Amino acid sequence: MYGTAPMHAPRINLLRLEEELSAVHLRLVKVNIEHLPWEDFIRRYDKPGTLFYCDPPYYKKPFYAHNLKLEDFQLMAEVLAGIKSKFILSINDHPDIRDVFKEFKIRPVSLKYTVSKGRQMKGKELVVMNC
Repeated sequence: MYGTAPMHAPRINLLRLEEELSAVHLRLVKVNIEHLPWEDFIRRYDKPGTLFYCDPPYYKKPFYAHNLKLEDFQLMAEVLAGIKSKFILSINDHPDIRDVFKEFKIRPVSLKYTVSKGRQMKGKELVVMNC
């Protein structure tokens, strides 16, 4: 016997495969998956009755492979100011970000982040919205 992995049921039940695929199909039938720059996505789907939840990378934080510059957030504020839809944007609390989005409703929120090994850190974010 090689290894001591616990015995468990396989993730895919071949006897129920058709039924499971049908359930997935029914769940996803009205889902659109896009691979677009954010501004093209907003422009394509902007209409009354739409709600965009925007979660860009935190400003001036080194956590991401693709960070945004202040100019990117300024463009985001400009685009969001001109939409027919509603939006909610969550971002880290930074004076530059507060200034960029000052024309919108801004609500500061405090929260706890769970980091490695279950440690918690206090954090502050902004919820920016036009609704």
